[in-house]
Amino acid sequence: MKDLSYNDFTEGFGKTEIRVPLYGQIELTYSCPCACIHCYCRNQPKKDLSPSFWKDVIDQVHAEGGMEITFTGGDPLVYPDFSEVYRYAKNKGFLINVFTSGCVINKEILDLFEDFPPLNIEITLNSLEKANYDRITRTKNLFDSVMSNIAEIKAHGLPLVLKCNGLKENRDEILKIKDFTEELLG
Repeated sequence: MKDLSYNDFTEGFGKTEIRVPLYGQIELTYSCPCACIHCYCRNQPKKDLSPSFWKDVIDQVHAEGGMEITFTGGDPLVYPDFSEVYRYAKNKGFLINVFTSGCVINKEILDLFEDFPPLNIEITLNSLEKANYDRITRTKNLFDSVMSNIAEIKAHGLPLVLKCNGLKENRDEILKIKDFTEELLG
């Protein structure tokens, strides 16, 4: 089993008559340090659901045969009990993706990810230019922090994916972002 690639492992799933929720996304919170022009979360309620609620959801997905969860939001790392819910899902055996703005990576999160590695940490990087990044996120002074956090994740050898929304505000940078990503991640 360990010699199979992820694609080989999942290839036969659609060929069965049994249907199970193999993959799902959990929006832990609508909160985020950014207020991106393209994001729907900024107009959503800010009251978060309890960790016990999310653990129950995780238990239900697990009981039905689910295998992979993506924590998203807002920014799931802003959720006050992220570490607790993340550990719970990892201890259930889930493969976990984390979609984040990359703004709130800290030592506690890096330690968590080293102890319980995610399948991927996916950071949205919509600009390589500080002023344009500020325009797109509608938040000042986060660009340097995000770039530093990307370097930290890479330095820790954690599985990193950089992604970008195609916007009129960054249309002239898309290929530069692609080149940056390929140079950084191979």
